[in-house]
Amino acid sequence: MKRLVTWLAALLLIAAAAPADECGETILRSLDHSTNKGATRTLVRQTIQTSSGDERTFQLEILSSASSDEMLVVYTAPARVKGIAFLMLNGQRDMWTYSPKTRRVRKLTSSTKKRKVNGSDFTYEDFAVGGGHMADDFTAACNGEEVIDGQPCDRLELVPKPGGPSYSKVVAWIAKKPRVLRQADYYDASGKAVKRLTASDIRLIDGTPTPHRLEMKNLHGQQSTLMELLRVETDVAFAADTFTLDNLRRR
Repeated sequence: MKRLVTWLAALLLIAAAAPADECGETILRSLDHSTNKGATRTLVRQTIQTSSGDERTFQLEILSSASSDEMLVVYTAPARVKGIAFLMLNGQRDMWTYSPKTRRVRKLTSSTKKRKVNGSDFTYEDFAVGGGHMADDFTAACNGEEVIDGQPCDRLELVPKPGGPSYSKVVAWIAKKPRVLRQADYYDASGKAVKRLTASDIRLIDGTPTPHRLEMKNLHGQQSTLMELLRVETDVAFAADTFTLDNLRRR
């Protein structure tokens, strides 16, 4: 789920990656190390605040493998969305969705990965970012220090590597101690910041600093999405077929 926070900070397919520096790479790898806490099952409440002021609430369960290479996300409430799910494999680069209405599994293309999940401000690839693999997906450069929510942070500019996420860049603020993502701004292909992720209510889960509130705000509108962690189980012994297409089809 931590992937959801660190993850939940960058993406765009570009032809070439920007050069990294030792400072940025060191911080990013330190963040990867601090956010990977093995096999987890996380219960999440998702609240969407629409531009018209309406509020929609959902509940979902996020399963992450011990290696963080696989993730299964399942909507559990309300009834009208129960059973909607998506599966990420191969370092979370390959994604499939399942709809209980059609009972069909569909593989996502590079373009469909950029779509919003269930009308929220999080895209499919936002869920995939992080989880202990940030250094695999981005080059990183240090760009100063700032205080976010009272915490001294390193400011990093992240540029997706070829074949990586689809934003032109992500500016991330990483707390110095403990190493945890506190804020991230996402930039589109034109170089404009389009949304901001803020991470708060940091708690230790088996020694791992874990944000329990993740809010994604549209910077050019009134819509936002809040993800609140209600329960986190660690060292979960998943069945061997949990992260498979067969299991996704059986849901």
